[in-house]
Amino acid sequence: MGLTRLTVLEIYTNPADLEFQIAESGGKYAVMVTRGPGHRFKLLLTTEAVFEKREIAIDSIRAVLDAALSEGKQAFSEQTGALNQENVNRILHELAEKSSCSTCLF
Repeated sequence: MGLTRLTVLEIYTNPADLEFQIAESGGKYAVMVTRGPGHRFKLLLTTEAVFEKREIAIDSIRAVLDAALSEGKQAFSEQTGALNQENVNRILHELAEKSSCSTCLF
């Protein structure tokens, strides 16, 4: 799963307008990350159904969010309104509960 710097910075700077989905297909799981309704669900990241377990798909989103935190902090330092560990934890918790998360509802 390749991520551009632009994608991770867009995730970092827009934590209140993101959508995360995990979908099952043929016994495997796929991941999708989009902007939220504020940007008409602009596609940021998708995978095919390649993850053997739902937990592995969640871990892939954790890796994306960790990359966004790391890269964002380097580029912008700590920024008010940017992605933070509390956001990450909430996103991952919701994905574990229901396979989707809309940060515009936080």
